[in-house]
Amino acid sequence: DLVFVLDGSESISRADPQNWPKVLEFAANIVDYYVITPNNTRVGLVQFSDIGIIEFNLTSYKTASDVKKAILGLKIRNSFTNTFDGLVQMRKLFTAPYGDRPDIPNVAIVLTDGEHSRETPDPITEAERAQKDGITMLTVGVAQANREELKGMSSDPK
Repeated sequence: DLVFVLDGSESISRADPQNWPKVLEFAANIVDYYVITPNNTRVGLVQFSDIGIIEFNLTSYKTASDVKKAILGLKIRNSFTNTFDGLVQMRKLFTAPYGDRPDIPNVAIVLTDGEHSRETPDPITEAERAQKDGITMLTVGVAQANREELKGMSSDPK
């Protein structure tokens, strides 16, 4: 089971208005590496800005083309960066009511500029909770990403 956690904050588009379309394209291209069916890989997506929003859960779409269409159609939320709440919502997706299967590995791919807003909790603590729950966390930096925050949210590269 795979969940994308996409940074839809204004800092993504402020650096370059093309960053948001690049984030969406990157996520859509990742989908091509998986067999998307109800019995194979399932995909969910959270977008975060001032809050985390579950855009779709692990049972919303049953084919790669439907998942990609949903990803590419997302509108950016464009507020401050609450990465912590994005990760809280991501953890919800990895539960049975949202389509998670207990016998399937859980992977989250976080795409962010890696700099949470000062007004929000540190996302590293929530990423550590996710990892303790067995979720493999991968992070991808966008624009001038804060590498330390990215590393802090990522699972051990080994």
